[in-house]
Amino acid sequence: MIRAAHRRLRNTLDIVEQRSGSAIAAWLATEMRQRENHWQLALAEFSNGNEDAILDTWLQYVPDESLLERLDDVIATSETSVDHLMAMVNEFHETLGQLYGSLAAGTSAPRLQTFFSRLEELEKTITAEQSWSARDV
Repeated sequence: MIRAAHRRLRNTLDIVEQRSGSAIAAWLATEMRQRENHWQLALAEFSNGNEDAILDTWLQYVPDESLLERLDDVIATSETSVDHLMAMVNEFHETLGQLYGSLAAGTSAPRLQTFFSRLEELEKTITAEQSWSARDV
């Protein structure tokens, strides 16, 4: 689900970048690719070579419907303003952080709690870094 959400956002940013030629969209698309790499590295770190061990772990967890809707609500066009594009990307990362936080709280497995807590912190860091870096773009 999270991979699909990352892919949707990256594809949306790529389309906006191609259609508008926006430097902000290009920067955000590059940032998104880097974030996907960080996510993969975190997954690899906790999976000890067996990615399926974490990805196939069963959690009895029903995410807040609004979180899932916000992850699915990543839609932009070449006419999307830079401010709206930035807000959309920040909302995406904030929502992922909330999802990871609720997943960490919803499991009793210490390894998964640590994994989701680390991802939650990563999303908070990303949001802060993007807000700061956007000033320079």
